[in-house]
Amino acid sequence: FMGPSGSGKRTTAKAIAYDLDRSIKLLHIAEVLGESMNTTLSSIKAFLQDARLADAVFVIDGFEHVVDESMSGSTAESTSYKLHLLLRRLLDILIGFPGLVILTCH
Repeated sequence: FMGPSGSGKRTTAKAIAYDLDRSIKLLHIAEVLGESMNTTLSSIKAFLQDARLADAVFVIDGFEHVVDESMSGSTAESTSYKLHLLLRRLLDILIGFPGLVILTCH
């Protein structure tokens, strides 16, 4: 979901989870960014495993921070490579999730 703050992205995700009779596992992506890529991905995997065990809808909130983080202090070429690598590894992780994943961003 994409929209400005307060537009109801998380509320909509919660309503979908409620309608599916599932809990919601919410990860504020900014909280796990900033470390190494492997540490970030390990944190996401841990949240995803919790969501899998709880049969929950997994929501990654603030996905725009992934782009912001990959762009900090880099040349355009290295930024593009870092972003591509992070997104590819993240999608590899998410593809194996048997439930619903929702990404939110501004």
